[in-house]
Amino acid sequence: MKKLKVLWQVIKQTKADEIILSYLIFVFIDALVIFLADPAIKTYGNAVWYCCVVIFTVGFGDLVATVVLSKIATIILMIYSVIVVAIVTGVIVNFYSQLIRIRQENTMEAFVYKLENLPSLSKEELKELSVVGGDDNGGNVSPYSIKTSLITLTVITISITSTFSVGEACS
Repeated sequence: MKKLKVLWQVIKQTKADEIILSYLIFVFIDALVIFLADPAIKTYGNAVWYCCVVIFTVGFGDLVATVVLSKIATIILMIYSVIVVAIVTGVIVNFYSQLIRIRQENTMEAFVYKLENLPSLSKEELKELSVVGGDDNGGNVSPYSIKTSLITLTVITISITSTFSVGEACS
């Protein structure tokens, strides 16, 4: 349930809800146009069903547009559907990408803060920094953990150094 709330907040913040609402209104108007224009589609419910079949690219074949106006309305509906799906998908993927980036930045900031304040850290915090993935060796630090920690430290140092170098070059 929490994930659905987050998703709904993303949709509201990016105004994708307005895109979705206008799309749904368009679908029902398109169904009305098809119903009024095409004698092969006898009821408005059938027109809505036909639009759903077109949107989801199912193509049952039980209803077929026979008039040029309803075929044009169908083509517009197909194109609009692809555009709306692409926009909504892009909004959601972009949001989650930003969320992941923010989490990574926060994690990196916390790690750098601990490195800067190394003398004031407790033994447990020092162990946490030196052992990647927790201490599973009964207090012994594995060579793999040390190597991984050193690689992580090197990458962070290079990142920080290059950030400052770029910042100084730009100013």
